[in-house]
Parts: sequence; structure tokens; C-alpha cells
Amino acid sequence: MEASFGIKLPGLVPAYAPTFRELPDLVVEFEKLGFDDVMDGEHVLFAPSMAHPGGSGNFQHGRATQVSDRADTIVMFTAIAARTQRIKLVSGILLAAAHSFPVLARQAATLDLFSSGRFVLGVGGGWNAAEFEAAGVPPEERAARAEETIRACRELWSPGLSSFDGRWISFRDVISEPAPYTPGGVPVWWGGDARKRPTARRVVTLGEGWLSREAADYDEVAASVENIRAVCEQHGRDPSTIGI
Repeated sequence: MEASFGIKLPGLVPAYAPTFRELPDLVVEFEKLGFDDVMDGEHVLFAPSMAHPGGSGNFQHGRATQVSDRADTIVMFTAIAARTQRIKLVSGILLAAAHSFPVLARQAATLDLFSSGRFVLGVGGGWNAAEFEAAGVPPEERAARAEETIRACRELWSPGLSSFDGRWISFRDVISEPAPYTPGGVPVWWGGDARKRPTARRVVTLGEGWLSREAADYDEVAASVENIRAVCEQHGRDPSTIGI
């Protein structure tokens, strides 16, 4: 498997860029230095204190005011795409269940086109239940809703008229524009603990790659890769077609 090297945008403001407005300039320098990709993730809403249940951090914002050190991932990537030529743009991760499916499909396709196929749509269920509750999404449904959202997006990225019937999403004979730059649609990578079968199944049946948890140690990554390979065998998919 060919190795690549990337850098994450969260945390670079203000240590490396005074504000997020300077991040596109910074990514231009990353590209010159030879980095293969930049990654940015999201929370749709923040709380003063957010303790990650997986142990990857306790985000003590310690404030009740807005601080402009984070930006919308797709909007930020669009600005970066306009300034760069080669570096890939990876969302790690977008909370698919918190997005309107037709808007997400169109935004992702537009960024894929604007970047000439350099966008990777990394998605997952998320961990902060409070922001889903505030967005009107039952937290216990977020993983299933994320999967259905991506299935609907994939249908909208396909040529011609699109139709879909799901538990929460249903449409018939519609067209989403623009068409993605990437043949077959925007590449989707699934985040999460792939030792768990639901995550591995989404990677194998509904994605092009897998993103590990930030808190994952070597053993978790190794076990996740083995589980993805086992699920590939069950579904008749070549494991080499899945990015890690």
C-alpha cells in the first residue's frame, strides 16, 4: 500500500496562522513542501465543555463566546482548492446525518468539480450527542441516518434521473447538478472503529476508504484493517481497492 503524508487544519489557528482566513495561504506552503493531503473535520455546534467518550480529548473551550478559529469544512476547502493544484482535501469527518442530503450532495459534487477530483468526503456518525439533539436528529439514529444520507447522495451523483426510497429520505425522478468530476461520484471514506462490523460494512459496501479514530492505537488500527479485509471477502470485494 502506497503511503501518503497529510496534515490536519484544526489546531493550526492561531499557532501557525493568525486566523482561519490565512489557512489557504498556509496550505499553499504545505503543497510546496510535498504534503499529500490536508484534513479538516467538523462539529456543527460547540459546547463550552465536550468530553470525547473514546478518550481522545476533553475539549474545554472554557468560554461562552464565539471564537473564530474554525470554519465550515466545505467552504474552507473551496477556498483552498482555488489556491492549490495537487494537494488532496479530506473531510475527517463530516457529520453526514446533520446535513441536508440534497445540499450535501450538491456541495460535495461542486467541490469535487472545482478541485478537479481532489476532494475526499470523509463521513461518520459523530460522538457528541448534544449537537445532534440541538439539530433535531435523535442521537441514537445518527449512524443509520448518516448511511442513508450517503446512499441518497450516491444516487444523486449517478447520471440521469435519480430516485430513492429510504426510512427518512425519499425522492423520485430528480436531477442534482453539477455532476461530480470523479467518475462514479465523490469518493467517500468512513470514519470510526472498524473493529465493529457496522463500520466495516459501510466501508466495504458504501465507500472507498476508512479513517481511523484519532484515539486509535496500533492494535485497534491493525484489528480494524483485518476486519475490513474479512468483510471484503464476505462481500466479494478486493481489499486493495479500499484506502486506509
